[in-house]
Parts: sequence; C-alpha cells; structure tokens
Amino acid sequence: FGFMGLFRAVLRRESQTMRYLSDSSYWLYVAHLPLIFFAQSVVRDWPLPAVVKFGLVCVVVSGFLLLTYQLFVRYTWLGTLMNGPRKRPEKSSAT
Repeated sequence: FGFMGLFRAVLRRESQTMRYLSDSSYWLYVAHLPLIFFAQSVVRDWPLPAVVKFGLVCVVVSGFLLLTYQLFVRYTWLGTLMNGPRKRPEKSSAT
C-alpha cells in the first residue's frame, strides 16, 4: 500500500510510454516463455559473463515482442480480445 501511495503521489500525469508498456504487458507475458527458452539455448555456449547474456536475452526478446505487439496485436482482433477495442490515432494534417 505504501508503494501504491508513493506512485500516486509521484506519477500524477499519464505517460504515453507507460500506457504503451501497460497495454503490451499481457502480450509480453503470454508470448515470452518459448522465446526466452530459444534465446537461452542460442547464447548458452557464448564466452560471455552470465549477467551479459541475461541482459542481452532480456533486451532482444522484449524488443522483438514489443515489435510483434505493434505490428500483429495492438490494432487487431487479438488486441481487442486482450485489451478491449482500440482505435488508431488519426493523422493530423499540418495546414
């Protein structure tokens, strides 16, 4: 409860980045496990420290999943199923 109060006090305005990550979180949760297993098998024998391989796997898999969320999930029937209906932002004309 203390952290909830802290975040409510500190983060009063809405962030588009946090909103996007929040919207994509369920997709990342559902789809990450097989990709993590695959990425771990790829980097298993690389001569790098474990912490470097861990960071690399996390960044690459998260980036790939965010890309697939944007291209294949966000404005599709799957995105509607996961997060409810979403409309594409209208392009404003600069006239």
